[in-house]
Amino acid sequence: NLTKDNQYAFRAYATTASSTIYGEPKTFVAIESTATPISIADLVTKMTSTSTAVDENYVIQGIICGDPAGKNYSYGTLYLMSKGALFRSKGATTAGNALSLYNNQIDVTQYALGQEIKVTLQKDVAKIYKRYDVPQVEGFSADNIEVISANNAVTPVKVTLSQLAAFVCMPVTVEN
Repeated sequence: NLTKDNQYAFRAYATTASSTIYGEPKTFVAIESTATPISIADLVTKMTSTSTAVDENYVIQGIICGDPAGKNYSYGTLYLMSKGALFRSKGATTAGNALSLYNNQIDVTQYALGQEIKVTLQKDVAKIYKRYDVPQVEGFSADNIEVISANNAVTPVKVTLSQLAAFVCMPVTVEN
């Protein structure tokens, strides 16, 4: 809730049993976020088999649908699903509403199944592509991830065996 163009100051400190020690003051000027919200499905439609930098600053938001604590994840990968898909609204039975966020420098076990997160993707830094037909985003850091809420229900989508590949990165139950 900072105000655009205002200057803010901060400094670190440590309190010991005998005194408080202060670090050097630092300042910054708040800028307006210029990131454009984009749905996961719309971002997936921009992906090809070639790694491409995003063409503007984007913000995506969704629910973590793989379980890092339960070991249902790949190293450095978070699986993110459109929130609408979880509540059986638009996208609930539509493929292409999930993707993988990959950065092997992030400890994904710090995140949990059912957390809603917002991820900022910086123009010319974040890269998108379909790696073996799996929609993937790279080129972001833990600083680009904000946890919005927790304990959101993650309900698998019922699919047939022939639909399975189209629902990559999404939790599914295969009929029969």
